[in-house]
Amino acid sequence: MRAILIVLLSLAEFMLLPTLARAVIEVLTPLKLFIDDSSLIVVAKFERLDAAKHGAVLVVTKQLKGKETFRRLPINLQGDTPEQAAELAQRLAPELPVVLFVAKEKLAFGYVNGTWFQLRLTGEGTESRGAFTHFEPYLRRTFHGSTEVLTTTLTEALAGKSTPPKPDSHEKPGIGPKAEVHSVP
Repeated sequence: MRAILIVLLSLAEFMLLPTLARAVIEVLTPLKLFIDDSSLIVVAKFERLDAAKHGAVLVVTKQLKGKETFRRLPINLQGDTPEQAAELAQRLAPELPVVLFVAKEKLAFGYVNGTWFQLRLTGEGTESRGAFTHFEPYLRRTFHGSTEVLTTTLTEALAGKSTPPKPDSHEKPGIGPKAEVHSVP
């Protein structure tokens, strides 16, 4: 996770340079880096989701790596901009699974059906909280399938049964599809 953080911070610093120095930097981040650098990888589901109040609660359903430090994670969905908060809310739904890659630096990357996003974490154990910061559209090149396929991929890779896929340099940056919301009769 430290290597991912360094790459992302380097990109952020580069974007702050004067306009004359603008260029596109393409950094492909392998899924293996997320696996190796994460102290905790879990699958969780949205127990509660209130887009109007910018809040959600994730509940861990499966531990893939590390020792879990929380079972429930309240999340502030406000984000860096109101537009991103609204976009994220359209990609979430109650009971929808999400994979969290958590680093020791209190930074987490979430993944849900093709959408990568970043969370800042605070607190410990039952006092843990998360706050959505922004999307990570270039990480679609790291992985862009369904959450179910990512969970299977991670489970097999962590068990040593397979190697994670290499980044897809042809995948266009972006965010995944909106969540399918099924009405209850």
